[in-house]
Amino acid sequence: MTADGRESAMLAARREPDRFSRLLEQSPMQYLTEWRMQLAADLLRSSSLKLADIAERVGYGSDAAFSRAFHRHVGMWPAEFREG
Repeated sequence: MTADGRESAMLAARREPDRFSRLLEQSPMQYLTEWRMQLAADLLRSSSLKLADIAERVGYGSDAAFSRAFHRHVGMWPAEFREG
């Protein structure tokens, strides 16, 4: 899905969360987390940005909170993921 498509989906999620969940088979929060983790994974693979910068870019207030969320979602710590 393109960035424009994702934005449209998130706007729909705010207006009609039940319909959003039915159509995408996940809650708006699950969708947002999935999107953030995909963006973070791409940045970890393709850039040399510091972890704090990646965390900020994908919407986390701290690199510690981002690291925990990434580990929960991906099963690896961001540094492990980056090392490949």
